[in-house]
Amino acid sequence: MSNDFRSTAKTLAGVQRVLVCSLIFLLTAGAIGCNIGQKTTTLALQPVPSSISAGTQAVFTAFISHNNGNFAGANWTLTSSGTACSPGCGALSNPTNSGSAGNGDTATITYTAPNTAPNPNSITITATSVENPNSSGASTFTID
Repeated sequence: MSNDFRSTAKTLAGVQRVLVCSLIFLLTAGAIGCNIGQKTTTLALQPVPSSISAGTQAVFTAFISHNNGNFAGANWTLTSSGTACSPGCGALSNPTNSGSAGNGDTATITYTAPNTAPNPNSITITATSVENPNSSGASTFTID
């Protein structure tokens, strides 16, 4: 066997080791939360009531599914006809956030409707993922 062949074989073996190590690093880094590649966040908002009685409370839950291990929760907003309306259309309080590695977040918020229905009485509550601000969920309801 020539020295050139042995040298080439050693070089290829070294390249393979580097590639394998890089792959392991990428896989491990992805598992521990590095944002490598096209990670996505999806958000589903529950419950989705059609109406809430004036002066009552409802608890909304955002289920945030992601794969980068950050438990950042959600930002919550209230709007009416596309314009921020709190406190006239209600108030948000008691935000909570919990998560577990690989399973995403659960964020909750308590909504308190005003004592009299605003005009217009159609309200939208939106939860936006802190981790991925391009991901949000919304529920529109009326106050009766």
